[in-house]
Amino acid sequence: PESPIDLQSIIRSIVVGLKAVVWGIINYRQQTEKETPHDVATKDDNTPSIPRVTTFEREILEKYIENVFPCCEIFSLETDSKPQQGDVLTYFAASFAALDGFNLRCTMGKKIDILVETIIKDPKVMVIPR
Repeated sequence: PESPIDLQSIIRSIVVGLKAVVWGIINYRQQTEKETPHDVATKDDNTPSIPRVTTFEREILEKYIENVFPCCEIFSLETDSKPQQGDVLTYFAASFAALDGFNLRCTMGKKIDILVETIIKDPKVMVIPR
């Protein structure tokens, strides 16, 4: 079996790597919108015809949210040298910083109960909504 330190390092690496993946998902369509002629890219002045995040991508983000909190519980184990839980949570929160309000509500909003339960268990998790 892996030691807690090894598991913490693996989880930190995954969260840091997924931050880049989530950023790519969020910003891919935004870049596509910039490259599309304006008269085709919008239905009217305020409603983009290309959604920033598709339903499938939101489902993937929801699964990420569901699974990251149980994985981060490994940081509560006592070890001599461990990556900082705060760093991992900050990277996780930063993954969602680029989401527009609608997609933030559709992903994190649906999982707010998990976030609240996790904050109650471990107040350090409060770094996410901040």
